[in-house]
Order: sequence, then C-alpha cells, then structure tokens
Amino acid sequence: MKMSRSLLVLGSCVLAGVFSVLQPTLAQSTGITAREVLDRETLKAYVRSAKTFVEGVTDEAQLDDLLNEQWKFGSVYVYIANIEGVIRWHGAYADLVGKDLSDRKDPVTGAPYVQELIAAAKSGGGFVEYHFDDPSIVGDEDHTSPKLGYVEPFTSPLPDPFPETDMVIGSGIYLGHQVALDFAHFGNGSAISSDIVLVNLAATPIRPAVYFYDKMGELIDPASVVDIGGNLEATDHGAVTLQSELAPLGEVTISTNGQGETVTGSVKVISDGPHSPIGGVLRFDIPGVGVAGVGAGQAVRNAIFPARRQAGGIDTGVALRNLSEKELTLTCHLMMAGEVMEEEEVMLVANGQDARFISQMFEYDTSHFTGSVRCTAPGIAQKFTAVAVELDDMNGIFTTLPVIPLEGQVPSMEEMESE
Repeated sequence: MKMSRSLLVLGSCVLAGVFSVLQPTLAQSTGITAREVLDRETLKAYVRSAKTFVEGVTDEAQLDDLLNEQWKFGSVYVYIANIEGVIRWHGAYADLVGKDLSDRKDPVTGAPYVQELIAAAKSGGGFVEYHFDDPSIVGDEDHTSPKLGYVEPFTSPLPDPFPETDMVIGSGIYLGHQVALDFAHFGNGSAISSDIVLVNLAATPIRPAVYFYDKMGELIDPASVVDIGGNLEATDHGAVTLQSELAPLGEVTISTNGQGETVTGSVKVISDGPHSPIGGVLRFDIPGVGVAGVGAGQAVRNAIFPARRQAGGIDTGVALRNLSEKELTLTCHLMMAGEVMEEEEVMLVANGQDARFISQMFEYDTSHFTGSVRCTAPGIAQKFTAVAVELDDMNGIFTTLPVIPLEGQVPSMEEMESE
C-alpha cells in the first residue's frame, strides 16, 4: 500500500487554482461569554478568557464568579483539574470536586478521554472529542452525548483550592447543539472566487458565522479573502458574520473577493443554536471555465463518487475534509466496473483538508478512465465530508459530482475482497 503523494501543481493555472494549498494566517483572540459559545473557535476563545480570569484571582471566593451567566450558560461551563486528572473545580457537577477521573474512558468509543485532555493541555492546548453527560438533558447520564472539549494549561494562583502548581482548565460544547454546514472546498484568488449563499430556515432572525480554514485546519483571516464592510463584519474569533440579523427565510450571499494569490481550503457555517436551522450552497466561479454549485457536505465514514479522465481535457478532483479532532487516514480505492484498480491512503490532520485530482492521487494510468473512487474512514467516531468536481478545461465545462454515502448499503472493502 502506498501513501498519497503531495499535492501537485498542474500546468493549467485554472486547475491549480481550484486545488492548491494555503498557509495559516490568523492569530486567535479572547474575550467571549458562555452564551456566545457555539463552535470550536468560540469555545477556544472562551476557555482562554476563563484562563485569564482564573490566573488573576486573589481570593477563592472570586471563583464563584465562574457560576455567573458570563461564564456558565446552559451546557457551557468551566472545569479545573490538576495534571493527574483530579477535579479541583467544576461548574456543573460540584460532587466531582476532589475525584480522580484519570482512568475514565469514553462510554461509546472506549478512548481514555481524560488522559487525552491532559495530554492536549500539556502540549499547550487542544481539542478532544468524547461523550459526557449533558446537564441540560434529563436522563442523559444513561447514554451521554457527543462533546467537543478544549483545554489549556495554567499555573495555579492560589494554594487553596489548587494545591498543585500545574493545572488544566477546560470547557466543551455538546455537538448535538450545533447547527452547522460544512463545505469541503472553496477557492479564492487569481480571479477565482466562491459564494456562500445562506438561507435562514428558522422562525426567528439569526446571525450566522462563517469560518474559512486552510488544509491544516487552521483559521484563515477572513479579511484576507472577503471584503469586510457594509453588512459584513469580522468577529474577534475569526468568523465573518452580519451586522444585522438575517430574517426568517431571508437569504444572504457572502462572496470571496477573487484577489491576490490563489488560496483554497474549507468552510464551516455555524447558526445560532439547535433551534436555528440554516440552509446553504457554495458556488465556485472559475473565469473561462464556468460556475458550479454544491450543497453542504454530509458527514460520512464511507462514500463513493463517479470519476473520469481524458488526458488533455477532462479530469475529476475531490476535496476531503476531516470532521474530527484526531488525525484521520482515509483509504481511497480507484474502481472500474466494481473492481479495485489501485488503493491509496490520504492522511488528513485534525480538522484538516486535502484536495487532489485522480491523476495526482493514483499512479494507475487514468489517461482514458471512466469509473469511481471510494473513500473509507477506519473508525466509528471519525467522519469526513467531501466534494467532487469535474473540469473540462479545453471546452470550458465545470460541474460538481454527487458524493454518495455508503453506510449500511454495500459490503465493506474487506468483505468484497474476501468473496
């Protein structure tokens, strides 16, 4: 089995513009309340704000402020532990204080999530996915809910209640509370642009937040790809949002500016909460080739899309985005008439993305190829989203292709190979 090669730069500037790489450009800032925590970026900013507050306390009684609405709202709260896994303060379950949770395992995946949180903190801070009791859901203690946690290290300012020097502070969001749209690919620059068209499907006004990420899962400064002004504004945590709310059934288009060097990555749109559904489509505009639109990607573990290539003209490309906070290695199969022609592995960093043409992904001769590509994630907790495109640079044709989920519908590759 061969590992996938690095993304190649095609001779055509148009094709290179659609699938190219980008360096991270945004530094995070803090200053956010619990009510505003809706996604990974606001969660990170919230924990950093709480860390700054705790490091500045001079009296234990000041920690009670962490129970005020600024720091505790719904299912969002702060917890503090030492690096051995003993809880020293908890904003939701006071009975956990003093308990050693270091041996706790995820009730669904079996992963040692407390150890993973501690390791993330020791590395300077990071995200961990796990399952935990949601205090806002009655009976949740029996089955738990998927949660995204973020932790950072800090130095204890008080010997009581923090007898240890090295501490961990963290919080999390329950993923079922999010209303999000994931687009596995966007492009901007060299006259290429992308439009994110959003429709408010909720009965109340909303202010969606749009995030642009590079292939390494890092935020892109929104002002570098979108002209901020008019009704658009940039948030302190790296999103583009609206100054005025979007009315029910209202529509808004947020367009990249097409300026500068070509950059690509992925896009995530967050609505205001679980009762604020939102719909959307992303349009690609490539001068001289055409315009194509794609809906938000579906979270999948196993998917297939049609693929074809004619040397000098048509080529099929796919963008793959890791939706988990762990490194993910997808196994992709080039297939013809149900037979596997070649197998490749595509490694995606946490929250990261990769984009390739089939002529780059596989060594198999695809100069005159008609078939499909099937990509599969290895674990039940790891999911990805994808968008496939077909480009005919010679005739100026550009279209998106369906990415079809395969969960529970067809045999696994192992089952097919054993027949």
